[in-house]
Amino acid sequence: MDVEFSEQQRLIQDSARSFLSSRFTRQLVCGARTDPEGCSAQNWTDMSDLGWMAIRVPESYDGIGGSFVDLLVLLEEMGRVALPGPFFSTAVHGVEILRECDNRKIKEDILSSVATGQTKLAVALGNDDGEFGPSAACFTANPDDNGYLLNGFSQYVQNGHNADYILCAARMGQCEEPEKDIGLFRVATDKQGVCRKPLVTVNGICASEVVLENVHVGRADLIAEDGNLWLALEQASFRSAVAKSAEMIGAAARILEIAVAHAKERHQFGKAIGSFQAIQHHCADMLTDLDSARWMMYKTGWLIDEGQATRQDMAMTKIWCNEACRRILRSGHQVMGGIGYCEEHDMPMFFRYLRLAESTLGGTDDHLAVVADDLLSEDTPMISGNKKG
Repeated sequence: MDVEFSEQQRLIQDSARSFLSSRFTRQLVCGARTDPEGCSAQNWTDMSDLGWMAIRVPESYDGIGGSFVDLLVLLEEMGRVALPGPFFSTAVHGVEILRECDNRKIKEDILSSVATGQTKLAVALGNDDGEFGPSAACFTANPDDNGYLLNGFSQYVQNGHNADYILCAARMGQCEEPEKDIGLFRVATDKQGVCRKPLVTVNGICASEVVLENVHVGRADLIAEDGNLWLALEQASFRSAVAKSAEMIGAAARILEIAVAHAKERHQFGKAIGSFQAIQHHCADMLTDLDSARWMMYKTGWLIDEGQATRQDMAMTKIWCNEACRRILRSGHQVMGGIGYCEEHDMPMFFRYLRLAESTLGGTDDHLAVVADDLLSEDTPMISGNKKG
């Protein structure tokens, strides 16, 4: 494993930090919590012009075809500003799912427009309790003369309120084995029978309830339905969980920087509070957690690029990043004291961002269960890698 960023990755890091720090100020990010769009049209267009939407879209679909580590570098910078909006659901989770599918017509239609910033995606795979698995699919698909009728309700769909398409997992009712009875559909959100209600989460309006009531989709909207589809969706979602970890690490890095700066500037008893051993221990613990989580995340990203990552590797990455970032957040508040709880400060913004990210694509308990299942299973662990097309 090469632990140094390539020249291209350093360029991604530098350009992203410059752009994001100038555009996404605390005032803008906090204001976006009450804005259903989350990200202005101008910022979305400019991010697209920088090639960010296309970073994981294969070159055959007008994308850049970047590596997974390239994506992690970008997402870490996005986490540093607690980036709002539909980037993750579109250019990360949505794209990773479509990369796993073999329907070239759908991929040409969607991925090409995602790469140019014209299309926003949302993903609905689990049920309203956050459970993830083939038996948890909350939509059903019944065939009719010209396609399918979709019905169901999902209480939480990230950025479902501002997506152009929702990628829906639905039970087909054709097989008794849940994992072999799943179809993946493209649902245009302007279709009759699609109802979306924005949800106010701990981090503002960044999700919605989605109801499908007799929504007719054509046969061309069925992305995939083979017996191995759920494994493909699972692979894409585990990779996306690693990607979410990169955002969390970016936010945690900013918390450490803010806490260290405060420890140097804040004086008590005639000296900087950073000279006190208790504060020093908090800062040292934060750096230790940050570096260990960052290296674990990038190692897993490298394994994904090499086609060697198991779901255990990816689950452990999300577990460790969840726990490390929670400790960093707690220690940051200890160093900051009361000022860290004021809405005028950056800390509450990062608190909301990290708490929501911690449960996105599986909380710690969910991923611990995955690791335990794999440890005790006699089956070969699922390998996840870079599917080229």
